[in-house]
Amino acid sequence: MSAPAVAITPSHGSRAGAGRPLPLRYSLLLAVPLVAATLYGLLAEDAYRTPADIAAQGRGQDLLTLASVPVLVWAATRARSGSLRAHLVWLGLMLYYVYSYLMYALATPYNDAFVAYLAVLGLSGFGLLNGLCRVDAYAAWPAFGWLPRRRLAGYLLVVGVGLQLPLLDPLGFVGLLASYGCLLAFAAAYPQHSAADNALYLAGLVREVRGDCGGALQLFEAVPVKYPAGDAVPQAQLERGRCLRILGRKGEAKSVLNQLSEEHPQAPESAHSRQLLQGL
Repeated sequence: MSAPAVAITPSHGSRAGAGRPLPLRYSLLLAVPLVAATLYGLLAEDAYRTPADIAAQGRGQDLLTLASVPVLVWAATRARSGSLRAHLVWLGLMLYYVYSYLMYALATPYNDAFVAYLAVLGLSGFGLLNGLCRVDAYAAWPAFGWLPRRRLAGYLLVVGVGLQLPLLDPLGFVGLLASYGCLLAFAAAYPQHSAADNALYLAGLVREVRGDCGGALQLFEAVPVKYPAGDAVPQAQLERGRCLRILGRKGEAKSVLNQLSEEHPQAPESAHSRQLLQGL
């Protein structure tokens, strides 16, 4: 049985909720940087200075976000009329925007839409907090009274604890994402810098640590191509061979590791490459 729409405005004496949702013009204001950021990501060739697979994911998310804008305006309009369902949809969009544009702002290479990312993040963050405070818990109760609350609470607790575990490491999941974006941004902004090859290698190392050997391989392969005289070439070749071994491409791994030993016999990485070759 579907739950009836419930007014958000609290009745006299209610202990939860405070007034009507934000006016429609607030959502229209939020739509401006949303549309600008998504169109930039979809139309600008250099919007995402990342490997092709990551850039494709960014553009796919931009397309989804752009499609959500009409839903945002509809939900804001209906929520102002007192629809609880519409208000919850609007809150869900705010949470999605906060999550998405926190990643855009902190974990992707800097681009011309950075100010738009910050605008979306600020407006949606305020909207989320404001909207949560305006939900009348007593009016909303009939819409959710049928849910298995204890089971849902237990599930959310387990998921929440699981998501927080990586953050116990000083260089946990979020730290790795932020480092990855900064390293790629540096390499893209300063390709002639003496440390650009090291930045590209370290970005590949971040992806390897995260278990994405396929993505890391692209970055390791780019180091000797872009910076053949760079001091990060032996390291990149070693990790390239390691990733190929993990991916089961043993023939290519042998070739890369043998090439490392031949071209850089005095490098410390050559000794490691010989150890890896023994296991192939």
